[in-house]
Amino acid sequence: MGICFIISATALQVIAQGNRASAGDTSTVQPKQAPDDLLKKLSDLIHAGKYAEAQQSAADLLQAYPNDQRLIKAKALLDKLVAPAGATQGNTKPGQLSGMDKVEYNALLELAREAQQNTDLDQQKASLKQFMDESATFLQKYPGEMLLWQIRAASAMSLNEPAAGYNAGQRLLAGGAADSNDPNLLQLLAKLKLRGWMDKQKVKELEVKAAEEQKYRADSLEAARLKAEEAQYTLPVQHFHGLLGRSYGHLTINANDAVYEGADGTVRFYRDEIIEIKTFAVFEEDLNKAVSGLLFKRKKDGNIMFVAVAEDTVAKMTGKGMVCYPPSVIGDIILKRWHFIPDGKFLHPPAQ
Repeated sequence: MGICFIISATALQVIAQGNRASAGDTSTVQPKQAPDDLLKKLSDLIHAGKYAEAQQSAADLLQAYPNDQRLIKAKALLDKLVAPAGATQGNTKPGQLSGMDKVEYNALLELAREAQQNTDLDQQKASLKQFMDESATFLQKYPGEMLLWQIRAASAMSLNEPAAGYNAGQRLLAGGAADSNDPNLLQLLAKLKLRGWMDKQKVKELEVKAAEEQKYRADSLEAARLKAEEAQYTLPVQHFHGLLGRSYGHLTINANDAVYEGADGTVRFYRDEIIEIKTFAVFEEDLNKAVSGLLFKRKKDGNIMFVAVAEDTVAKMTGKGMVCYPPSVIGDIILKRWHFIPDGKFLHPPAQ
C-alpha cells in the first residue's frame, strides 16, 4: 500500500515517453537533446523523492539543451511540485503563502513524501493519518491548494477512508480537475469513481459498512484478548467439597470473580465476598503425605478450598501419583488480579 505523487509520476512519464519517441523516430533530424544517461539521473532523483534537487538538475540541463521538450515539460511539472505558493491550477495565488504558512505547506509535502517512501506499512499508515489531520487544518485556511487535495485523495484510498476521498474528489472537481490534461490527475479521479467515492449516497453506505467492519474487528480482538487472558489466569486444581470430598478441574481468576469448572460442577464466587484467603494443609492418603492449598473464606455460603496440581492430575481425575504445587501458584494470581494484600499466611482485600 502506498500513495503516488501525481506530479512526480507525470514527470517520470514525460521523460520515459520522450525517450521512446526519440529512440523510435529516425526519419527526421532531432533537435539537440540531453543524453539518456543524464535523463536517467534526473529520473532517479524524482523516483527518490528529491524534487528540489531534480528541479535544479532539470534547470541546469536546460541551460545546455534548451530545446529538449522532455526537459521543458519535466521542469514545468517539478516547478508545480516544489513551488510553495500554488503554481498548479486552482492553487493559492503566487506569493500569497509566506512565513509559517509557507513552512507548514512545505512540511505537509515532506510528510507526504516520507509516507510514500516508507516501506513499513504501520509507520506509513501513521504518517498518512498525520498528513490527513494536519492538511485538513491547513486547507480550512487555504482551500484552493489543489496539490494537497490530490494527495489527500490518494491518501484516503490508501487508508480506505471513503468520506475523506469523496470530499477531496469534490474539491478537485470544483477546481476544474475533470477538464485537466494531466493523465495522472484524471486517473486519480477515475479511481475514486470506480470505488464509488464520487457518489455521496454510496459513500455513506461504505462508511456504515466500514464502521461495522471496524466494530467486528475490535470485538474479535477483544474476544481474543479475553481468551488469552483467561488462559493465562486459568490453572488446574484439586477442589475440596463436602466433608473433604475431592474432585479435579480448572480454576479461572477473573478481574472481579473466580470460576471453578470440574467434574463436580461449576462454582462461581466473587472477589467482593471474600473476607480473607489463607493457606491450609490436609493429609492426602493417596500420596501418604500432607498437601497445602488456599482456603477462600466467604462472608456466607461457606469456604472454598483449592490445591494447585499438574494438568495430568486433572486428566486422570485421581490423587494417585498426584503432582502438587505450592499455594503461592494460586496466591500469585490473586495478588495480580485482585490486588489482595499479603499479611503473613493470609491475603486480605485492599481497604475500600
